[in-house]
Amino acid sequence: MQKTIKIRSVFVLFFVFILCHACNGTDKTIIDDETIEKNIYHEWDSIRPPDSVHIIKLEQEGLFLRQSFHGSYDGVLINLIEKKENEFHILDEIHCYWHSDLFTPKKIEYDNHNDWFIYICEGSGTGHYSEHTHIVRVSDNKLIELFYFAKYSSDIDPEEQPYVWVSIKTDIKEINKERIILNSVYEVGIINEEDVCVTNKQIKDESIFLFSDSCNRFVWQKSSNPKFEKVWNKMVSYPE
Repeated sequence: MQKTIKIRSVFVLFFVFILCHACNGTDKTIIDDETIEKNIYHEWDSIRPPDSVHIIKLEQEGLFLRQSFHGSYDGVLINLIEKKENEFHILDEIHCYWHSDLFTPKKIEYDNHNDWFIYICEGSGTGHYSEHTHIVRVSDNKLIELFYFAKYSSDIDPEEQPYVWVSIKTDIKEINKERIILNSVYEVGIINEEDVCVTNKQIKDESIFLFSDSCNRFVWQKSSNPKFEKVWNKMVSYPE
């Protein structure tokens, strides 16, 4: 009887050892990028499987960014994922549009120096097309938008003959944790009979935005052209 008990005890200890070894092995394997990609998913993926997935391991322990590309008209999802033990939890998410063949979304990268990532979202509608740049920080297990602006925006008035169009194009001159400087060009014109855009008016601007700790975002400070003040304070789409 004692011999049987000893054999059973040895068997139980052996089973526990194998089980623990298997658990430890799984925990190590799941950190592998390919395994993470297979395990981190969104409920939407079971309905609309993504064309591709991009995973970023953040410096914060157990946090990942998952960017899934769902093709035209479905858009792009950016998820903030937390890994606890062998489970993944979605903490926050961003859905950005991708409607036309004019725009191809790019893989995001996390800038650890400035503590943010940048993505571009497309907008479209009747006579309208735009691309918006968004700057986002991972903070307190959330995706915090620090700043956004129209990288490009254009509108055509179909009721005017010839067609009247307006556009604004903005490039980043300087960007860091303290300030952002943007250069913009606003244009007004017509589309002639040869379907060519003819510019009748052009206005340029350089604007400065400083980071506000109280607002936790970049705030407009000044513009070289006063007509852009309402644009950057989101009161109008184009300078008047």
